[in-house]
Amino acid sequence: MTQRYCFVLSRPVGASLEAFSQALLGPTAKALERFRPLSLSIDVALPPDSGAALNAKREGDGAILSGLVSATLAERGDALAMMGVLDPTGKYVDGYAVSQDIPRDYERTWELGTPSPGVRQVTFLRPKPGLAQADFMEHWHGKHGPLALEIHPIWRYDRNAVLNGLTEHTPSLAGIVALHFRELADATDPKRLYGGDDANMGRIYEDVRSFLDMSTLRVMLMREHVLITEG
Repeated sequence: MTQRYCFVLSRPVGASLEAFSQALLGPTAKALERFRPLSLSIDVALPPDSGAALNAKREGDGAILSGLVSATLAERGDALAMMGVLDPTGKYVDGYAVSQDIPRDYERTWELGTPSPGVRQVTFLRPKPGLAQADFMEHWHGKHGPLALEIHPIWRYDRNAVLNGLTEHTPSLAGIVALHFRELADATDPKRLYGGDDANMGRIYEDVRSFLDMSTLRVMLMREHVLITEG
């Protein structure tokens, strides 16, 4: 039975984002093909001057959130081996088995391997302290998702509920969500992001703080590269 995995990549403080991106999209991406993934996509962080990050530093060592690799694989062992390819040291990669759903999808008209148009706002979620997992999932899917689709100009809504971490040292996460926007300004211009209504900003903020741990929220704008698709 196949399983979808998400691998969260960070880079050490002071390391070049450009060098990180070139390596990930070049030789590392090529090396991942030997696992014969049924699907494979790579997101790389936009430069800091794009206004891309919110709490991008990792807890503990300050490593900077820089990439997300998503793959559908036949074996859990392949996922663990893929982590070793993504970072042989094991220090800057965290792997998760996830369950994905797509409440809104785009129609891909561009070639595989080329950068997807627009940007993805990738967010890593943890429940508000004291909130039960079932209540978190119900709010995320039943209330927050529809509200986000109502207010934001979302082109594609990629929602991944975390099932488990791949190692005993993997930091806990409840969800990984990517809101794909057609243009950078859709994500960075508040007027466009909130549908031209200042009241919508308050609606989103109040909803988010009601079910998420705001102190651990990590957000980064990334560029998507779809390399392999199922079917």
